[in-house]
Amino acid sequence: MSARAFVSRCALLALSACEIAGAPPAVAPPAVGVPDTGTVGMGAPRGCPDLAADAAKRAGGAPVKPARATLDLDGDGVVDPAYTGYCSMMGGNCETYLYASAGSVCPRYVGHVQATEVSSGPSCAEPPVGRAPCRLSASRMMIHGEIYEYFYTYHPAGYAESGVGHEGPSPPSK
Repeated sequence: MSARAFVSRCALLALSACEIAGAPPAVAPPAVGVPDTGTVGMGAPRGCPDLAADAAKRAGGAPVKPARATLDLDGDGVVDPAYTGYCSMMGGNCETYLYASAGSVCPRYVGHVQATEVSSGPSCAEPPVGRAPCRLSASRMMIHGEIYEYFYTYHPAGYAESGVGHEGPSPPSK
């Protein structure tokens, strides 16, 4: 199945609107058939699953590359791995697959968000609390060329869209 067909067939997973305050985040199951290669490209310890292969599997077999975004999702002081997959339009709203490392030796999948390539990628809109990943902000390009801010909140099943802001940041004033 092509990446375009995969994306067009995907629907948003309905997630509970409840947040479990203070509870450690649930660990999303690894992608089926992803081998443990002994190392991963973004510095995970030996014996951890290959995160690039995991992200590609979650992207329906489409190619992925390390994301430009560098963020510490879980507040442990370590930049967490992220991979960019399919981009849906010119200037791209790209699927970004996120992994967090707090509380475990191997980074674990915590969900994916969509962000335009012309932005700096997803960022923490609010700091993480406990071991739970932060609430994210990501800019998305609309078909008419405007950029809007979307918010994603972490739930036990992963990140889910939780709101839409106004237009993205204005250009700097002179």
